[in-house]
Amino acid sequence: MKSSLINDKSQFFIIGPLRTGSSLMSRCLDDHPEIICFCESEINRYLFPEHYIKLHWARLYRHGFKMEYMLGLLEQRKSNDINSLMQWYLDAFAIAKEIYKKPNAKLIGDKSPDYYRSPELVEYLASNCSLIYTVRDPRGILRSIENQNHQSEQEKENRWLALVENFKVWEPNLNRNNVLISRLEDFITRPEITMRRVYAHLDLEYSNRFMEPFQRLYPERFLWKTVIDWESGVRKPFQKERAQIQDSDLSEKMLEKIYSNPSVERFMNKFGYS
Repeated sequence: MKSSLINDKSQFFIIGPLRTGSSLMSRCLDDHPEIICFCESEINRYLFPEHYIKLHWARLYRHGFKMEYMLGLLEQRKSNDINSLMQWYLDAFAIAKEIYKKPNAKLIGDKSPDYYRSPELVEYLASNCSLIYTVRDPRGILRSIENQNHQSEQEKENRWLALVENFKVWEPNLNRNNVLISRLEDFITRPEITMRRVYAHLDLEYSNRFMEPFQRLYPERFLWKTVIDWESGVRKPFQKERAQIQDSDLSEKMLEKIYSNPSVERFMNKFGYS
C-alpha cells in the first residue's frame, strides 16, 4: 500500500461473519473506559460499493450523532478511498468522545460483517489494524438465520452465503499476529477470560465494566435486544444456551447445506467445530 495512507494505531475492527456475536463483542468493548466501539456505523458501505447512505444515516442517528455531525463527517469524502474512510473514523472519534463522555478514550473501533466486500479495504485492514474475527459453530449460525421469521427465504439464503464469502475472503489473513479469533461459545460461557484476551490483544488493561449493570448511553446503537435492554440500558445475562447445538437440532436440508460446503468444512476444522 502507498506510504501516504493513514496508519493510525487508535483504530481496530471486528470483522467476523454475521450471527457470530460481533454485536455483543462491540458492546462489551465499548464498556471499557478507554474504548469507543461503534456497532455497524456502515460508513464502509457509504465509501465503498454498495452505497447505502440511508442505512449509514440511520445507524449514526442511533449512535447519538446529530444531523450537523453526520453532514460534516460525510462532506467531501471520496468513494473507494482508504484515506477518506480512516479519516472519517478519526474525525468521528473526536465527536464520539464528547457524546459518550469518554474524553480520555484511546481506541476507536467498529464492527461490520461486510468489510470483506472491498478487496482494497481487506488488504488495508489486514496489514495495518488490530482485528477481531468472531466465529460460531456454523450449525448455530444457520439455525439463527432460519429462525429470523421476518426474512424471506431468499434473504436467508443470501445471509448464509455472506457467511461463506466472509470466511473465504478473510481466510488467508487469519493467522496474522494482528488478528484475534474469538469464539462465541467461549465468550458466553467464559466472558471474563475471553475479554481478558481481547483487551490484551488491544494492549489495554483489563476492565470488568462490561459485566456491570449501568445505564449505557444510546443503547439502541448496539442493534439487538438480545444484547442489551433498550428501556433501562442495562445489559442482559449472557445466553449460554446459544453455545449448545448438535446435528439433531437441524433438519436434513440444513445439515446438507453445512456438510456439503468445502468452505464451511474448513471453517469448522479451523475453529474446532468439526
